[in-house]
Amino acid sequence: GSFRPSVTPPAQRAIVAYYSHQRQADTTSEARTTIRLLESAVRLAQAHARLMFREEVTLLDAIYVIVVLESSTLHSRLAGGSICALTSMFDETPDATYPLLRDKILDSLGIDAEGRPLRQEGGGGYPGERLGGYM
Repeated sequence: GSFRPSVTPPAQRAIVAYYSHQRQADTTSEARTTIRLLESAVRLAQAHARLMFREEVTLLDAIYVIVVLESSTLHSRLAGGSICALTSMFDETPDATYPLLRDKILDSLGIDAEGRPLRQEGGGGYPGERLGGYM
């Protein structure tokens, strides 16, 4: 059978918040950021969880997927522009630097480690809540 890790709520909220952020940040054309980005992010997070031999997609998996997706552009919109595909190097202590990267990305998305909003914006709930049932 196929091993398909389930997505935990914090990971789901981070992925949905990232997708929503990309939709809002894409000022040139909303058609550029499609539902395929959300689908791809979920599949990549599941693949990372499988690589780590986990049955659940955790926030860690979601953060690393966001890093990969951000690295696929010339410069990162999140994490203060600190992710650049052209100049990135593998860190010798990824476990030590993960919390810093996680905090930068979550802060940029406006959510905490559980996927809850850091600040209320309008109607409440977490960013992209309408898409929450997708995963």
